[in-house]
Amino acid sequence: MGTHLVRINRILGVAIVLLLLPSTGGWAQTPPAASFGSDKIAFASNRDGDWWVYVMNADGSNVARLSRGSAPAFSPDGRKVAFEYNSGISVMNVDGTNVTPVTTVPPESYFPSFSPDGREILFMSNREYPWLLYVMNIDGSNVTRLTRPPMEVWFPQFSPDGRKVVFSGVRPNGQGYQIYLMDADSGNVVQLTKPPMQNVGPTFSPDGRRIAFFAGSENDTQSTSIYIMNLDGSNVIRLSSQPWGNSSPAFSRDGSKIAFASTHDGSTQIYLMNADGSNIVPLTAPPGSSADPTFGP
Repeated sequence: MGTHLVRINRILGVAIVLLLLPSTGGWAQTPPAASFGSDKIAFASNRDGDWWVYVMNADGSNVARLSRGSAPAFSPDGRKVAFEYNSGISVMNVDGTNVTPVTTVPPESYFPSFSPDGREILFMSNREYPWLLYVMNIDGSNVTRLTRPPMEVWFPQFSPDGRKVVFSGVRPNGQGYQIYLMDADSGNVVQLTKPPMQNVGPTFSPDGRRIAFFAGSENDTQSTSIYIMNLDGSNVIRLSSQPWGNSSPAFSRDGSKIAFASTHDGSTQIYLMNADGSNIVPLTAPPGSSADPTFGP
């Protein structure tokens, strides 16, 4: 199925096109000075031809290639990375060694995300129906289905305390992709967003009180923006500017920054901004595209 970029385009019904537009308010042209200590960002890039998982410092420096794949997710202790490869999920050490597939193909499995205790991996799969939410042990054992058809589930993530799961879902009710919050114990699901926008890619802030996501319209083939909202879906605030394709937000571990992917400068690259949407700076640059950013612990 390829990378998140392909799936994002299909989900939203938009083409995140490569726009050669001038820089405007809030967008800087140079990476930030180092200020994050040992913070790391894992991401996917095709700068070397194929899509590989990379890791870099949070200021964009010290880029290291790890393994072919995309959609990386750090374990809570920072020692492991789960990622997508060949339509399945694998786990490796943070230095790229000991790559181990933990799902079989078929079925297809995507969007891995670790539980807060590091013992389980949340993911979506078409092993029974397309697409449902599952959880498994980090070695691939004890696979348990968490959602039922006819809702399709994308972009799942545990809350920092493990009590909730946020995801993008689509029901056969004509509302398109919206964001839902599920109680991890009871399975009770609450819808947080509403049409007309297609709302996808939710991610929790480190304190579990806010959710960042991105949204676009089926009628707009160029624009998606990053938003933030409270845990109950209230107080929705747009953080990133249009008409660029902005997607895949990820909070820094202290919650003060958000990394995201954008087509702002022509190709899809990773940017960093303050959690209020200010001071946007690039972290990656061509050749190739870079996407799927996620902060390490």
